[in-house]
Amino acid sequence: MIDPHLHHVPRLGRHPGRFRLVGTPVIVVMLGSSLTALPFVAQSPVLPPFGLLLLLAWCGYTTLTADFPAEALTKWNWVWKAIIAGVFLPLVLRTRLRIEALSLFMVLCASTIIINGGMKTALSGGGYGVLNLMVENNSGLYEGSIISCVAISLIPLILWLSKHGTVFPPDWKVKMFCYCLCLACLLMPVGTEARTGLVCIVILAGLMLMRSKRKFVYGPLMLLAALISIPFLPASFTQRMQTI
Repeated sequence: MIDPHLHHVPRLGRHPGRFRLVGTPVIVVMLGSSLTALPFVAQSPVLPPFGLLLLLAWCGYTTLTADFPAEALTKWNWVWKAIIAGVFLPLVLRTRLRIEALSLFMVLCASTIIINGGMKTALSGGGYGVLNLMVENNSGLYEGSIISCVAISLIPLILWLSKHGTVFPPDWKVKMFCYCLCLACLLMPVGTEARTGLVCIVILAGLMLMRSKRKFVYGPLMLLAALISIPFLPASFTQRMQTI
């Protein structure tokens, strides 16, 4: 319980202060937690991927020696997080269960945004820069082009989990959720009207058709489904896609 006399302090009893949110780098928390947990989750001594370590060193050198190092450090801030995560993950993802658990965690985290955006698109439509994805933010996963690309790229992973998952054994409820989630993923480019999403859908359809054993059956069906869906698409979506 918090002392009621301290409720005048903005941070206590409500939300973390802005200094606490902005002043603490996320990468510091991630790195500290990762190094602390490493002795407990690593099954045997393994060497980190030296290629990523060299890439990390090269990124650091080129950033610090750039013509505008301060601006370059801000621009490529996300690169450090991705590379450090890439160095750390091979040290702990040593079993099939851990890889599947990480994949499932990624899908479920992204689905909180995708389901919200898919339902809003199906019920009320969307628009470029108009679709509200839970927060008033236009960066990261909440940016239209990025979430559209991520949603389409997760479809093969969702389908794999619906057939071969062990954390949630594939029954009719799991498969129904996965199929509905795939539909929500396909609706994300429509709601955000991001041209990136349409390009990703075309590439995904081509890759799935290449791996199919019945190309001459599924190919015309995909084309027919695309033609049938055009009248149901918003006019603003079709007009924007014509600018590709």
